[in-house]
Amino acid sequence: MNKRSLIFSLILSSVLCNKAFAELKSTEIGNNIENSYKKRIKQEENLLQESFTPYGEVGTIFTIYGNSGKYKTATSHPMLYLDYNFAPQWSLFFEWNRLSNIYSGDYEKDSNKSNHDFSVPKGHFEYVHKNFFNTKAVWRTQVGARQTNFFKSSDDKYWTWISSSLDFYKYFPRTENFEVLQFAIQPLYFYGSYVKSSPNGHMNHAALNLLTQFKIYEDFKFQFNGYLSKEWYNGDFKVDKKEEMNYFAIVSWLEYSKNIYQFNEKTNLQFNFATGFDPYIFTNNSEKGWKPTFWIIDHGYGWLWPAKLDNDKSYANMFNAFALPQLKLTYNHSQDLSMDLFVQVKYSNQVWGSSQKDWKLQPQGGIGVTYKF
Repeated sequence: MNKRSLIFSLILSSVLCNKAFAELKSTEIGNNIENSYKKRIKQEENLLQESFTPYGEVGTIFTIYGNSGKYKTATSHPMLYLDYNFAPQWSLFFEWNRLSNIYSGDYEKDSNKSNHDFSVPKGHFEYVHKNFFNTKAVWRTQVGARQTNFFKSSDDKYWTWISSSLDFYKYFPRTENFEVLQFAIQPLYFYGSYVKSSPNGHMNHAALNLLTQFKIYEDFKFQFNGYLSKEWYNGDFKVDKKEEMNYFAIVSWLEYSKNIYQFNEKTNLQFNFATGFDPYIFTNNSEKGWKPTFWIIDHGYGWLWPAKLDNDKSYANMFNAFALPQLKLTYNHSQDLSMDLFVQVKYSNQVWGSSQKDWKLQPQGGIGVTYKF
């Protein structure tokens, strides 16, 4: 067995035991849009090559979140991921996240404490079609699965999904200061269930999404996504006996990244910045305690949302605006192995509902290691 196959087998075996999960990585702050664009371009170039060599990367990131004002959000967040292109048209992504509080105390007696003790594995296969009726549109299909484990059997949720997207970015003209990096329409369906609860709950979700990314000036990148969703519930998925819900959500991010100091040929310091708002949700229904599915929540920029949801509030007409600067020190040990040390602070509104107040700073920091093969 060669070196690449051995590494892949070890990591895959480890992650499969936990299934997987996919989120914005802390080491990609300010670079998430550019990195996702480069990944898609490389996948498209694979289709044109006469020969193909599998490639990918494995990594681990450990992030610490501090308290945000009176909100006790101090949390540790270890993460392991695998991104593997094993065939010209096929890729595999697995990620496992474990989140836990790093303070002690009685959660039930502290309304401003956010209890984030849970494990969330998730993964998907993606297939890039060679053409879409001989047009320039790029056609992708994704099939995935996810588990949410709060270490209470009645709270465990399981999800499976399938999506297909058509990206029309090649039809847009490019200029020196403006370029369309993505302009995709994505139909999506997924199914969720409480497997161990009684009575069992189930949920069907159908959505039509708009996914866009732009380069707008030099090192600035902009992303705007819209999600039009309809859900049907039964059993434990119902909220206030609600059997279905219609809603629309949008996210909007602006990113900037700049190398500010080169220590030597292997080490550099980078300034990264992101700002915007996480899913802004519009709905005519506002049942107490209702929240959208993981598909919407996972598209927040970073991991932690505001710490407290009042019992008389829901996610309806709620948004989380933020600014997130980061300093990242990168050491490239070799062409394949790199290590990152980062510190950052997130400034965001900490309130649920339609008003915007209680803006707080939350310090964050961590370390990441990436191996490319």
